[in-house]
Parts: sequence; C-alpha cells; structure tokens
Amino acid sequence: MIKSLIIGLTLIMGACSTDGPSYQQEILDLKDLDFSRDAELFYQSATQKSNHDIDSKKQFVEVYDLGNGWSTFEVKKFSSKDIVAKFDKVNFNQVNAIVGKDRKFKLVNAQAELTGVELNNLYKDLNAGFGDPIKVDSVARSTYTRMYRYTWEGKGQVFQVVSMFNPAQPERLEQINARIPDKDLRIVNERPSMSLFICKNSSMDAILDLELVDGDWVKFKY
Repeated sequence: MIKSLIIGLTLIMGACSTDGPSYQQEILDLKDLDFSRDAELFYQSATQKSNHDIDSKKQFVEVYDLGNGWSTFEVKKFSSKDIVAKFDKVNFNQVNAIVGKDRKFKLVNAQAELTGVELNNLYKDLNAGFGDPIKVDSVARSTYTRMYRYTWEGKGQVFQVVSMFNPAQPERLEQINARIPDKDLRIVNERPSMSLFICKNSSMDAILDLELVDGDWVKFKY
C-alpha cells in the first residue's frame, strides 16, 4: 500500500459542519460502535496542525489516501494517559480508522497499553458479550515471543484482539522474560501496545481487497 498524505484536507474539513461529537471530546463505546458516523467530521479537530505542537494536549491525526476514495485516519501524537474509547471497563488511548468512499468507518483499530491481566479482562468481556472466539492463531514475533490473534463475531461485526500477550492465559512480564536467556532481548515494557480491531461484516471483503501492508493494519487477518 503506497500512502500519500492528503494535502489540504484540514482546510476542506474546516469548512464542514462541526455538529455532533468529535474525537477526544467523547469516549467511544467500542462495544456498540456507530459505523454510520461521518469519519471526517468526527476527526476534524484532531487533524489540526496545531495539535502537533509539543504544548498541545490534543492528539494529532494524519489522513492518508489509499486510492479509489478510501483513506486512513492514523494517530501520530498521543499520551498513554489519554482515554478516548472503552470496551466495558478497559480503556483505550487511541483510535485509528479506515474509511470508505462514503466517509463512514469500515475498520477501526483501537489501541491500548495493557498488562497481561488487563488484557485477560478484555478477553473475558468479549467472551461474555459474543461467546467463544471463532478463530485463534499465533505467529512468531521473535525467537522467544509470539503475536496472538483472537477473533469474535457479534452484532454484524468482527472483533479481533492482537497482542504479544496471550489474552486467554494472562502472564506477568517476569514469566515471559524467564523464557528469554539473552538479557539484552528481554522485554522491558510491562504494558505493551495491543490492538482491538472492529470491522463490519458487510465491509470485510472490501477491507481484505485493500491488501494493507503498512503499520499496524497488517496485523488484521480474517
């Protein structure tokens, strides 16, 4: 996927109506995400160049053209203390999105920095809401660690958790590092970033046809 920054989008969006809630001004309910909202209006305030200033407490979002009317909204500046979305009691500090020709959400990537126990709580919440995962797989992330992918279906949507921790079997960082003989390769971040992808079933074929190869989008598989 060759991405090109959409020039002048901020100016175009600035001319749009600002009615309705916008990014970082409301906490998104990821369990009942509204895919009908206008993504450009939703992210409008977050795309302002002034948000990129070091003194600004607002997140900064850049917009990239995927071609054929599709685009991505990607968070480039945020604080780990931010709360912009929730799934039950689990907080997320950024929300990225792929948007179609109609400017509506097609695939959302909500990210959070969670311990193994916190991730397991999310796993339990997803099981409680949608039953057991329909797909479970993992791939080697390095010589000693793996990337786990758990997928659920519910309410006409697909929910997918991707993390270096196994959501079903919470581990402490010490347990993972005990398996790594090389001290230089041991993990120091006890709250690594994870992704919760949410996609409408009706958009799945179009998303897969995009053949995403950049950034965290490549983690989404179905």
